Amino acid sequence: MSNSPRSWEQQYGPFVLAILAVIVGSFPIYDIYGLVAFVLIAFVYLMRRYDARILIGLGLVLMALGMVQRALGREVNATKAGNIAYYFLVTGIFCEVVWHLWRTAKAFLATFWGPRRTSYPDEQASKDQ
Repeated sequence: MSNSPRSWEQQYGPFVLAILAVIVGSFPIYDIYGLVAFVLIAFVYLMRRYDARILIGLGLVLMALGMVQRALGREVNATKAGNIAYYFLVTGIFCEVVWHLWRTAKAFLATFWGPRRTSYPDEQASKDQ
């Protein structure tokens, strides 16, 4: 057992979701299943605050595997790997952009609605005179 206080879900959840996305996205029936799976994964990653760089990294790995498949002459497998890699990259970048906007908006709003002062230095100086 590790000394980390993180639970199993926090530690392995993002990887399990990514593997499930690869499995669902590789079904040869329709590409819409893959799209729906990745929209759901983006929602879960945003709500659970998982690290979206995992999705981007897996997208790059799948893109490299697609290039190897194409070099070996397996065009169908290369195309499917490319489609799934594209979904991973778009989902990861979408999650990163949303988190960046969220942190920026949170910092921006904190400047206006941060802790309130009861008196300001110029008001205090005028009261002392």
